[in-house]
Amino acid sequence: MSGSVDELTEFALHHLVARSDGLRRLPRDLVAFRPDCAPLELVLALSLAASSLESSFSGEADQAAAAEAWRLAALLAVDLHMMQHLNLRHVCAADYLAYWRGHDPYFLG
Repeated sequence: MSGSVDELTEFALHHLVARSDGLRRLPRDLVAFRPDCAPLELVLALSLAASSLESSFSGEADQAAAAEAWRLAALLAVDLHMMQHLNLRHVCAADYLAYWRGHDPYFLG
């Protein structure tokens, strides 16, 4: 696993266990943290963070955060698919921002 994915996973884990205000902004925060990484690295990092929470923490809040991380990973994968389908740029994580601004502002709210 690359250092970038490790850093993204740690970043996601920190936010997943520390936030109580919802996690909808986490993908946007990940893009801001590593705008130059490959888009699927965000999906992988969220998946690894979710898996880690599921296997390492047993509290109800941690399990809920894990479920939300899986959902966010799935939504990012769908966004990437739509970017490809619409022939939009999808080379780096920062490209999600243009898609969100023009097509699906969910993570910008």
